[in-house]
Amino acid sequence: MIFKPRTRKLIVLGLTAALVVASLLVLRSGLERWQRDGWVGLAFFSLSMAKGDSGAGQLLTSLVTVEKQGEVFLIHPDSPASRSGIHVGDRILSINGVDVGDPEGLNDLDRTLRRGESVVYVYDQGGVQRRVDVVLESPLASPPHVAGVVIAFLVGWIYLGISLLVFWAKPGSSSAFVFYLMCIVGAASFFSIGVAENDMVGLRGLVSIGGDSSNMAVYLATVAIGVLLANLLLHFSLIFPRRRLWLEGRPEALVWLHTLPFLPVLGFLALVGAVVLGDSVPGWTPLCLVATAAACVWVATRARREGGLWQTLSRRPLVSQGLALLAAASAEPLIDLVPEPGALFGLLAGLAFIALVVVSLVYSVLTCVVLMSSYRASGVEERYQLRWPVWGTTLSLAATVFVVLLVSALTTFQPQVFEAWPKLHIALGQLGKLAYLPIPISFAFGILKYRLLDIDVVLRKALVYAGVTGFVVAGYFLIVGGLGLVVVSLVNVESQVVTVVATLMVAAALVPVRNLLQRWVDRRFYRREAEYPEILAAVRRDTLAAEALGPLAQKLAERVQRGLDVRSVAVFTVAGDMLAARGKIGLRDEVLDLRFDPSKTPFSGSVVDEGEQMVRPPEGEDGAERKAWRQLEAERVVLARLRGETVGFLAVGRRMSREDHGLDEEELMRAVADQLSLAVGELRGRRREGEMRQAFEIQRSLLPSCLPQVPGAELAATWRPAREVSGDYYDVLAFNELATTGVPVGDGLFAVCIGDVSGKGMPAALTMSSLQAAVRATAAPDATPDQVCRRVRRVVASNLSGGKFVTFIYALVDPEAGRLTYTNAGHNAPILMRRDGECERLETGGQALARLFADGELRHGAAVVRPGDRLVLFTDGVSEAQSPEGEQLGEERLVELVREHRAQGVSGLAEVLVEEARRFAAGELSDDLTLVVVAFEA
Repeated sequence: MIFKPRTRKLIVLGLTAALVVASLLVLRSGLERWQRDGWVGLAFFSLSMAKGDSGAGQLLTSLVTVEKQGEVFLIHPDSPASRSGIHVGDRILSINGVDVGDPEGLNDLDRTLRRGESVVYVYDQGGVQRRVDVVLESPLASPPHVAGVVIAFLVGWIYLGISLLVFWAKPGSSSAFVFYLMCIVGAASFFSIGVAENDMVGLRGLVSIGGDSSNMAVYLATVAIGVLLANLLLHFSLIFPRRRLWLEGRPEALVWLHTLPFLPVLGFLALVGAVVLGDSVPGWTPLCLVATAAACVWVATRARREGGLWQTLSRRPLVSQGLALLAAASAEPLIDLVPEPGALFGLLAGLAFIALVVVSLVYSVLTCVVLMSSYRASGVEERYQLRWPVWGTTLSLAATVFVVLLVSALTTFQPQVFEAWPKLHIALGQLGKLAYLPIPISFAFGILKYRLLDIDVVLRKALVYAGVTGFVVAGYFLIVGGLGLVVVSLVNVESQVVTVVATLMVAAALVPVRNLLQRWVDRRFYRREAEYPEILAAVRRDTLAAEALGPLAQKLAERVQRGLDVRSVAVFTVAGDMLAARGKIGLRDEVLDLRFDPSKTPFSGSVVDEGEQMVRPPEGEDGAERKAWRQLEAERVVLARLRGETVGFLAVGRRMSREDHGLDEEELMRAVADQLSLAVGELRGRRREGEMRQAFEIQRSLLPSCLPQVPGAELAATWRPAREVSGDYYDVLAFNELATTGVPVGDGLFAVCIGDVSGKGMPAALTMSSLQAAVRATAAPDATPDQVCRRVRRVVASNLSGGKFVTFIYALVDPEAGRLTYTNAGHNAPILMRRDGECERLETGGQALARLFADGELRHGAAVVRPGDRLVLFTDGVSEAQSPEGEQLGEERLVELVREHRAQGVSGLAEVLVEEARRFAAGELSDDLTLVVVAFEA
């Protein structure tokens, strides 16, 4: 490909967008046609199609006996025909008075009748002639038809999406480009099937299958697209995950692959053209004969130079097929000798069509064979990578063939099965479409997940090393055998024992030479980039400059691999409560999903040193421990410890030279593990400090900088974190300021909310960030509190894991109307203190916002507010303020404090409550403290 990757991406993106638009236009055209024309929903055979111009129709005529003239072979469920009393096997005699054997009359009906008009069928049912009126209806009124269209277009769009995803990830890969072409052809096939599937078999019920030339053209085009899809699938299997070796010297093989299936069709068209042009263009046939003769002379000349006719023709597929087409175009004189040319053309058209279908099936089988052979011939790593594409393709093609054979068998031998269960035929058809989904999904999974288009650098290096080493070994045995034979022939020894002894003596004498050559190969391919002290210096520099464990772990893996010349390296470090892979080289991506418990020694094995740092593989029976060693392909595991805690480890594979790891190598591994533990400790400290700063800023930015002033109410709020960050949140929304909806809003309508997330630190701050965004996005004057809480829960619950939860209360207040509605999702019940000292607690709502209670019921309650009332919303940091003796302030004391100071303004009341909580806790708050006070005025 000549364009840069970015340009290729833009071109493919534009092409994909154009295909999506084209699919929508095709779908719109189909919908308009269905709404305009309507259908009956039955299909029947007819011999009359032989009178038309369709060669495919003449083929069908040869397959339909006289007894099947007008026989109904398919009735679509939930169609007008299915409700009319006509059954599969009945014979249509006439339609609107037009005999079923009159193709021109039926075509006139097909062109003139529209949806809503009646169609009169006269048919034979078990020897009894019947008559029925059927009204043309829109196919869109049939759920099975709509389902078929939706499935076809959905599968097509999935093909497009997967193709774009793979090409976007690998824009420079020829395999990815072929995969993209394969998927867009598949998408085009499904789009055409979705719109024209029912029309192609004549389900409108007015023209028999093959009787409408336009429908047959669509049918043949769909078949051709299917064949092209099979071509590209086989092409892709031949170059995936790497190009087959036998293709390297035969570039013409792929040309044959794509052109051969269409040669019979092109030959038939050339023959038709010869007959048409031979009658209308003077000298056409002699011209074609001269061109054919000249081409034959040229081919014969080349064949003499290149060693044979087969070599010449096989290496030039376009020339060979062009010669065949020229011969077909010159056959007009032979056609004149045939008594019934129409029958011959029908037969040839049918054979060309059958050839398309047969080649498509053969290519599908070859695809499975090629993939299976690649799977068997691959090494362990590639076999693991090829597993998904092999089984996905095999399953898809096997399911498709099974569905086709089953439908064909039932239609031919047991049509009553589809009559008894009419939806079975449609269900099998949709299953056949869905069966194609595993092909692109499995290949995309293998390409993107298991790096099928990128063989690992270490793997390539190992292959080169294995080849050179094999050459040394083969040369050694060749020399040994040759010298042995020379020695035996010189001394003229006939004894086999003496021959063997002589050969062994020569082998022993050449062992030092072989070892010298092998050491040279080892040094040549796997010489170290630097001595161990220099490697350790580089590791220390990487550690000091590290900003995160992920990039550092990958650097350490690369340095250890290059320094020790090993097959694979994996670096695990702490991630939450487990040890997870942060860097790897030479291993499958599956390693990134492994997790180990750091509280236990992940690899006990045979401990080499007293510090339990260096570990060798265990001996004995297979178990979980042995399985972990196999997954990491490790020869040594070196634990990284920090103050007695295992914070990571290095898993080092075998050396490329297959020598065992020596003391120097093990010492380097220990030093790298020590640097890893130091980096973990340093980054932990930085991360904690940064998290505290960031969480505090996030929490502070979530809170209102100043509370809005609303008529009829006065508000005050206090937010005091116990430490650097807080898990508390509050907000006040004045809807006359937001003006987010067109609903008439009173000047004083506002919402007040308060929440408390479980946990501390950055996770709590981020959760509160999503809570604040969800509230701001969903709160509206016409939304009830329970509706707002449900919407907020959908957003927040997706960000919660494990037992995390958020308590939350949302209240909508209208001071002018004296109305308060609220929903309490597991929060401390707010205190509504009346002017006369009577207290009401706002408890109605439901469970806290959590993933566990994502479907729990939420209700809203209501209360009346009057001038002089006080509303206090608070978090548990207020009510659970703890004295040095361990006693909590409690909500009862809090209620009494509010009652005692209810006459004060909002700021004074808030200050009293905060100071009392601090005094009770002796100035040491153990939890975050947040409260909002609302005073209702006259």
